[in-house]
Amino acid sequence: MSEIVPIENGAEFGRPSLEVISAVAEREDCQPSELRPPLYSVVDPETLDRLWRSASDTPHEVDASVSFTYCGYDVTIESDGTVSVETRSTD
Repeated sequence: MSEIVPIENGAEFGRPSLEVISAVAEREDCQPSELRPPLYSVVDPETLDRLWRSASDTPHEVDASVSFTYCGYDVTIESDGTVSVETRSTD
């Protein structure tokens, strides 16, 4: 099961790091502050936000993504601002 959260100029947070935290907390049915480990122990949230801002400010198409595992979920942030949170498979 996966959840796709588009990040756009009117998105709830407009920052990929906060979108990830919000989506994972919702999947875990807890408050964002209750997530363990905190996102910053897995990836630098400010860098994620800067990368997304840089990609959205680029005048040409950038086709890239950032993926990492957080709280048992595979998280991917696409250059178009889409955040996907998928339960990590145990293959």
